Amino acid sequence: MTKLEKRMLRRKKRVMKRCSHGSRMREAALALVVCAVLSGCTAVEIQPTETAVNYGVSINVPYATSTPRPSDAPATDVPLSISANGDVQLNDASFLDVVAAEDDEETDGVYNRLESGDTGEEVAKLQTRLKQLNYYTGEITGIFDSATETAVRLFEVTYGVMQTGVATPAMQNKLYAAGAPVYGSDAYNEAVASRYTTLQRGDAGGGVRSLQERLQELGYPMMEITGTYDEETAYAVSLFYQAYDFEANDVATVAMQKELYSDGARRYKLADGDNMMDIYTISVGSMGSMVIRLQTRLIQLGYLTTPVSGNFDETTAEAVRKFQAALGLEQTGAANLELQQVIASDAAPTQRELETIPETAGYVNLQEGDNGLAVRSLQQRLVDLGYASGTPNGKYERITIRVVNMFRGKLGMTETGAASAEMQAILFSDFAPRYDEEITPKVTVDPNTLTKQDSSGQSGEIAMLYRALSMGNQGQDVLALETRLQQLGYFEGTPDGVYDDETGEAVGNFRKAMGLSKTTDASINLQYQLYSKAAPENGVSLWKEEQNFRELFLNDMNDGVLNLQKQLWTLGYLDRDSIEGAYGLMNEATLAAVQDVQRAMGYAGVTQSASEELQAFLLSEYSEKIRRS
Repeated sequence: MTKLEKRMLRRKKRVMKRCSHGSRMREAALALVVCAVLSGCTAVEIQPTETAVNYGVSINVPYATSTPRPSDAPATDVPLSISANGDVQLNDASFLDVVAAEDDEETDGVYNRLESGDTGEEVAKLQTRLKQLNYYTGEITGIFDSATETAVRLFEVTYGVMQTGVATPAMQNKLYAAGAPVYGSDAYNEAVASRYTTLQRGDAGGGVRSLQERLQELGYPMMEITGTYDEETAYAVSLFYQAYDFEANDVATVAMQKELYSDGARRYKLADGDNMMDIYTISVGSMGSMVIRLQTRLIQLGYLTTPVSGNFDETTAEAVRKFQAALGLEQTGAANLELQQVIASDAAPTQRELETIPETAGYVNLQEGDNGLAVRSLQQRLVDLGYASGTPNGKYERITIRVVNMFRGKLGMTETGAASAEMQAILFSDFAPRYDEEITPKVTVDPNTLTKQDSSGQSGEIAMLYRALSMGNQGQDVLALETRLQQLGYFEGTPDGVYDDETGEAVGNFRKAMGLSKTTDASINLQYQLYSKAAPENGVSLWKEEQNFRELFLNDMNDGVLNLQKQLWTLGYLDRDSIEGAYGLMNEATLAAVQDVQRAMGYAGVTQSASEELQAFLLSEYSEKIRRS
């Protein structure tokens, strides 16, 4: 019997236990569940609305103007239904929702989601149980505080490494089960060890994402959380081994991960003389997401003409040298983090803007404690551009650090307080932005003109490269964000390209309309949804209550994937045969179906995951708009 069949049998038992309507009701319930889960029953087909995707102001949103009944609301014409969370839902008010536990323990409890800030008897009961099992050592207060959240995270490790600190109903089912392991016991250690699998280059999924997040948390060089085990991840893993004086190894073994997720895991420390910025240097032979970003930007600026490959070859090195020469820098052909951030900035000059290559300027890295003519020149240039006032004194001290960070922030560079040669090349150039000047991107590129090659040399799609936006950001991308929010009715002011409280409030209201938590940051995934034709207008709500979706990656295996697959079957994007034996597993066929959905929704490009924003739309009743005929 497969894992899915066992789970369905347990659900059937629970439905039988709670039902009192007799065999006819139970047979109908089981038939509906089996049909929905295993066969992908379809409803009346609705043709998708065909609307040309335009990043201006003329996108039509195919929605009604009233709040719909969410997908998990009881239907009136069937005895029971399946919610967006994959649970059996009885439509008779006299019955309780069925809560599905993933383990083999029987439990009669029906629990509410508890998280930081919650209070009451349920929280007190949670703390009591956590204390019984030695995860929680504080007082029973009935307040879900940071100590309670930490205890929940510790328990989560026993059945998965993605630690949220949220006591979901599924988590509480496991916690209150008779076999829940005591913290620090042999059972606990065995449970933790059983959740890890060896990870290495080429792997992808939630396990890799967790690995990357933990390495980044401990200070290891991990620029981007991608969910893909690339060169950057391999390098960070090897540094973790070296932190314990072991021979460098780029494979994350089970033993290594157990140590990595432990409370005593060693943080990354730079060796004497090392520079954190140089840790991220990429050069000939480097591969991965950092190379993809660099190549994409060099193409935009006109220094590179070959397709994006993710492989730092000699052609890429030559393009880097051209850029370095354009700014009067030493032409090494390698790109440290400083240079990568300068290339990525809106102030970076295009090749067409530089008809002649200047002579090498010979900039010297400057930092706190330095003094002399070079520091005085730096200070004077910052004064000239409006970042400071007064008379330069030639001493690199607290005020200079703050002003340098203001300029670095203007370029989107990490605010280290140091004036690197790369930063000074922009500072002393004709392209240096003034303090009161809004930087206008010099290049706008149609994402469809960018290609990415796989190892076989074949070209494929590459997604539009947005950047995450939050309070304090400025630029054309913020202006576009505000314009789009205004178009949908969320932004009432005048778009000005400054991400302020008004912008954040509009973003939060859009997220709320999607059924997501009301936060003020515009993530990359949020922008894909916002600019698509699946963005709800103000006044339309996809869900009546806040939902709790988790981004899904290739090779993830959980209930969220199963729910996604069911909906993809129902809407005609996923063939049952392509996932035979892979129910609940985000295999390549499921990811391909997700990408087909993204195209139907009008995404600017396909991504490598099913974001929470995409799931919020896809699992709502509005997804009928993109049903395939």
